[in-house]
Amino acid sequence: MKQKALFTVFLLLSLSCFGIKKYTIPKDEFLQQLSTGSLPPGRVYCYKADGSKVWLFYNKSSVLGIKLKDNTKRDVELHTVTLKNGTLAATVFNVWWWSNKVYTVNIDDIQSFYIERRTTESVMSYVDIDNSRHLVRLKNDSLKNIYANRDELMISWVAKGNSSKDTFRIRENVCYHMDFKDKRQTTYGIVQKITKDSIYISNVYNQEWATVNKTTYEIWGYAIRDIMQLRLLKSGGYGYKAVNADDYEMLVTKTDWNSLRFPYWYAANPTTGELEFYQAWLTARGFLGIREEKGKMYWYEGM
Repeated sequence: MKQKALFTVFLLLSLSCFGIKKYTIPKDEFLQQLSTGSLPPGRVYCYKADGSKVWLFYNKSSVLGIKLKDNTKRDVELHTVTLKNGTLAATVFNVWWWSNKVYTVNIDDIQSFYIERRTTESVMSYVDIDNSRHLVRLKNDSLKNIYANRDELMISWVAKGNSSKDTFRIRENVCYHMDFKDKRQTTYGIVQKITKDSIYISNVYNQEWATVNKTTYEIWGYAIRDIMQLRLLKSGGYGYKAVNADDYEMLVTKTDWNSLRFPYWYAANPTTGELEFYQAWLTARGFLGIREEKGKMYWYEGM
C-alpha cells in the first residue's frame, strides 16, 4: 500500500513539474491584453526564453505567476484572471486539488508576470491576427474588383427532362474531379478557360501537389462534348458520387457575377492569423473551399 501511495505521489509530481515551461510577458503588455476585463478567449501572447514572441493557447491547467514588488510570488489560474478598477483577481492555483480561493491584488503592487505552460497547451509563432483579418478584407476586395471585370463563360448542366434535378456549373478558376471519354481524370483540376465549345483544365491542383504525389502537372484541352462525368465528394466526406454528362444538357452562358460567389478568396487562419488562399471545389454539397499545403488538401472551415 505504501509503495502504491508513493508511486501516486511521484506520478502527480511528474505531471505537475516535468512538463512545465515558463514564458515571460512584460507587465504592461499583459495588462493590455486584459483591457476588456478578461483575456481573449483561449489565447494570450508571451515570450520564450530566446525572446521570440508566441501565441500560447491556454486551458484550465495554465498558470499565471505574479511577482510582487516585495519579491513575493503568487500562482493563479490563468483562465480565471480578470481586471477591474485597477484590481487583478484570479483563482489561486493549487497543484493538488481544485481551489475556490480568489486572490486579488492592486496592479500598482505588481512587478512582473510569467506564464507556466503545462503539458497540453499548444504554442505557435506570433502573428497579429486582427491585422491579418484586415489584410484579408483588403486582398479579397482587390480580387473581387479584378475578377468582376472579367468576361468569361461557364457551362451549366441542366437535367434532361427533369427540372427537379440539381443544376451543376463548371466555372473558370474552380476545381473539379472530372472524367473524360478517353478515360483521363482530373484530381482537383482547375478550369483555366472555357470557350463556346471547349474547356481547358489542369489535371491536378498545382505543380507542388503534382511533385509531392509523384505525377506531372499538365493543362488539358477538350471539346465540351468529351466530358464524361463529374465525381462529387459525398456529404460526410466519404466516397464520390458520379454525375454522368449524358443525363444533362450543356449550356454555355456568360458568367453572372451578381448571382455567383467568387471562385477564390483569402482567409486568416483562426489559430495563427496567417493568410491562406482557397479555391472553390465542386462537391455534392455545392462549392467547398480548399487549399494545398505540401501536397495535401485542406478544407475551408468558414463556409
